[in-house]
Amino acid sequence: MDDCEGMEGRPSVTPEPCVKKPKRPLSEEARRVKRENDRQRGRTRVNLGPAYSPWKKLRDKNGFKTDAEMAFFLINM
Repeated sequence: MDDCEGMEGRPSVTPEPCVKKPKRPLSEEARRVKRENDRQRGRTRVNLGPAYSPWKKLRDKNGFKTDAEMAFFLINM
C-alpha cells in the first residue's frame, strides 16, 4: 500500500503502516513554472477576513458551488 489516502474505513487483510512516497525534487524549470503560477494565482485572491464565515453561508444558501460563481453573480447584479 503506497498511499493511504481514501483508505479509511476499508477493511484490510493485514494491517500495513501508511507509507508515503518521498517527494521528488523539482527541476529548476518546474520550480520556475510553479513560482509563476503561484504568483498569478495570488494576484486574483481576495482576503475576506472576518467576512469569510458569512460569505460561505451565503454561498451555500444560494447554491453556488464555488467562490468564483458567487463573486461573478454578485458583480453582475
